[in-house]
Amino acid sequence: MDSNGLKNGHADQNAVHRNATELVKQPVPELVLVDDDSLTLEIVRWNMRKASCIAQLFSDPEKALSHLEQSVPQLLIVDYYMPRMTGVEFLERAGQVCSLESSTIFLCSAITQKQLPSELTAILNVQQLDKKFVCDRELLNTLLLKHVG
Repeated sequence: MDSNGLKNGHADQNAVHRNATELVKQPVPELVLVDDDSLTLEIVRWNMRKASCIAQLFSDPEKALSHLEQSVPQLLIVDYYMPRMTGVEFLERAGQVCSLESSTIFLCSAITQKQLPSELTAILNVQQLDKKFVCDRELLNTLLLKHVG
């Protein structure tokens, strides 16, 4: 068998299967954004089209929670002000359906807000983020480079 997994010029099926299985097991870097603003979601969708990670974008926090039950992202960005539940409420519920210990989490808002209480940021392991970082391609790429895979 040669170094390409070929035996007499034919692929070794076991080697091909092992390689495919290893590729499937490797986690794909992922960003999850939860925001009720459709324009923000569309801007991020556009900015992420050439990114090296998967962006899962949700306008419905309940659907985002269902997704988190299946896949925990490396980077989670949640809008602070949403009509059905606040970003803090979302994160509290997310902590009940999955472990976010390995995720970097940001609460973001276009509205200037006062600092979150330090005990809240410590409990939820959350940082604040201005929404311009999410909507600007260069700033978003910087954020991805720093916090995703």
